[in-house]
Amino acid sequence: MMDQYGSSGANMFLTWHVFGDPSVRVFGTAEPPRITMTLPSGVPSSIEAGQAIQIPVDIQNGTETYVPGSGKLYYRFAGGAYQTTDFAPAGGTLYTATLPAASCADAPEFYLARPAVGHDGGSAR
Repeated sequence: MMDQYGSSGANMFLTWHVFGDPSVRVFGTAEPPRITMTLPSGVPSSIEAGQAIQIPVDIQNGTETYVPGSGKLYYRFAGGAYQTTDFAPAGGTLYTATLPAASCADAPEFYLARPAVGHDGGSAR
C-alpha cells in the first residue's frame, strides 16, 4: 500500500528534511546559538504618524561575541527597496533600533537584520 509520500514515507522524510534542511540534526543534538537577538518589549502594536519609534533589541552572545555596529533595522514605508539604520548601544546587552517617522498614508514594514555578525563571522538566530 502506498502512503502519501510514496512507497516509503521514512525515506522521503530523510530525503526532504534531514538532507535538505540544515537545521534538522540527525543525531538529535542542536547547535547552540551563536548570537541571539530578541525584542524585550515585543513588536510594536502601533506606530504614531510623524514620530520615530525606538525599538529595544537585546543581543545575547552565544558561541560568538556580537560585533557592535553590525546589527541593522531594515524598513520601508510604501513598498520598494528597504533602507537600513544601525542599532544604537543602550547599555549592557541592550540596543535601540530606530524606525524613522512615517506619515498617515504610509504602510510601514520593518525587520531586524539576522546577520548581526559575531567575532567568527557567524550570524544571529
